Amino acid sequence: MRYFMATLVFTAFALFGAAQFAASEYEEEQPRLRHIPWRFITYDAPGFDANPVGDFLAQYVQYHEDNGEGWIAITTYRGEEWVYYRANLRRVSRILGLHNNMGDTAYVDLIAPQLVRVLEQDGRWLKIETHLGPRWINLDFRPPTAALQAALQQHGDNVSVFFKNMETGFTFTYNPERVYFGASTNKIYNALYVYTLAERGLITLDNIHTFTAADYRAGSGLIRHMPFGTRFTTQELLNHSIRYSCNVAYRMLALRYSAPGFTFWDFVDEVGANRARILSLTAKNIDAIDAGIWMTAVFHYLESDGRYAHILREDLIYAFNPIVSDNYDVAAKYGWMAPISGEFHDMAIVYAPSPYILIILSDTGSAPGLGFGPFASISRMFEAFNDRYFR
Repeated sequence: MRYFMATLVFTAFALFGAAQFAASEYEEEQPRLRHIPWRFITYDAPGFDANPVGDFLAQYVQYHEDNGEGWIAITTYRGEEWVYYRANLRRVSRILGLHNNMGDTAYVDLIAPQLVRVLEQDGRWLKIETHLGPRWINLDFRPPTAALQAALQQHGDNVSVFFKNMETGFTFTYNPERVYFGASTNKIYNALYVYTLAERGLITLDNIHTFTAADYRAGSGLIRHMPFGTRFTTQELLNHSIRYSCNVAYRMLALRYSAPGFTFWDFVDEVGANRARILSLTAKNIDAIDAGIWMTAVFHYLESDGRYAHILREDLIYAFNPIVSDNYDVAAKYGWMAPISGEFHDMAIVYAPSPYILIILSDTGSAPGLGFGPFASISRMFEAFNDRYFR
């Protein structure tokens, strides 16, 4: 009996101890509560250099991990995310204006990307600690463009401009509805289409094309000087079309490529461009907005992991007769119809620290060299603008 009792006592003690251990282990695995008394950002990893993924109002949060450095892991509908709980800090990822009051359009100074302490928040406006004392910033800050507008007005209706900073999406246009003949800028549309066909496995760039009398076109390019019967791969024609602005190569590509169930017209719709600007497979009109749509598509392709993206990028960077002048690599396609009708254009991706698209369309280039001066001054103005407000 005593053995039985002892066994019961031992068994009860063992069960009680095991239960205590299990309960302790269970409690440690359970989410703990912490109050975050401010609107907060969550990140995909601990650290302000990680990617921001969520934006939440002040609340109690359940967390299941604390890294000991002020970061806790919480579970949201997206999965595990991290939040800093020791102070209301936030990473400002772009240049912003400092304002004396919320809602001001004029700024008193600029701040570079940095970690800031947030004192108050109202929508997209934040009051932060600064070297000037508490000041407001607007996360949707739009830099002033009055000086750009005034400088471009001296060209009247003869120039149109599209500018887009690719990191922020900030866009500026001048005279955007003016329609021009596209000249050789058309070649980038067609090249992007042909490369897209190749990326999707609808064609191969090793296809052979033979230069015939029907393909001959005067103007720019090298193939027109070659004998009929000369053979080229699709890749070689693309290189001639973009790097040397070859009219023959462009015509051969434009007239010979479509794919089952997917034509150039389908591609125009996919890009989101304006069908009304397409006069034919080899001739297109252009306006600043439509050109911006096309060059945005080119930018995204060049930045993709596409098999041929680096080839197109190099051809655009080293293209013959670049017009936009700046201190950075430029992937660009120009168009020039002088002296026939006077169109003089350039559509460029500028690889500044914060990349941007700059498109300048004009009808001021009716004589050799006439348009280069305005293009240089306009491009330098937008380079300075981008460097000041986006980096």
